[in-house]
Amino acid sequence: MVRLTQLRNNTSFVKALFSYLIITYLVFFSLPKAHAEGLAIDGVMLSYGQGMTDALIQYKDISGAQQYSLGLFWDTDYTFQHDLLGHAELSVEAYWSKISKQQTMKVLALRPVLTFWESQQKTRIWYWQAGLGVSYFDNKHLDPIEFSSNAQFAMIFGIGMPLDKAKQHQLTLRYNHYSNGYTSRPNQGLDTLTLDWHYRL
Repeated sequence: MVRLTQLRNNTSFVKALFSYLIITYLVFFSLPKAHAEGLAIDGVMLSYGQGMTDALIQYKDISGAQQYSLGLFWDTDYTFQHDLLGHAELSVEAYWSKISKQQTMKVLALRPVLTFWESQQKTRIWYWQAGLGVSYFDNKHLDPIEFSSNAQFAMIFGIGMPLDKAKQHQLTLRYNHYSNGYTSRPNQGLDTLTLDWHYRL
């Protein structure tokens, strides 16, 4: 009975992830820029970070773990203006990560990210970000964290600043959280803090 319940939970989670992935692709491919430029890569990203304690969302302490990431990103034409949040621009990131402590996890992820400036003119020297995507882990265990499934949601909140006037180089401090959103248990989560460098081609 327990195995049957776990199977149903995993099946529901996979369906949720698949649906979210399809919606993300449909939105991205429907944008004018994606068609006009044939999905040309707009930039590359590198990041390094560390595992966090259990002070925020994750259930246990993985301080001492290290995370390395390499990825690509695509800008889109989607923007919106909000009186409180400011001017938002949507980009899509695809990246590979390696998270190591006593064990090693390798991660593939796809994540839409909203970058918020104070206005379309971007006169303020800093921005903040929020993103939610999907990821796949090749290993479900990073002592003492235990995942119930290889598929996880990938969430970020960040604050950063451009390093040049053309905004070709951007440096962002990001809080990264991976979990299955309580679609199955255990859902201990995994938190890292990374410094991300984005280079626009």
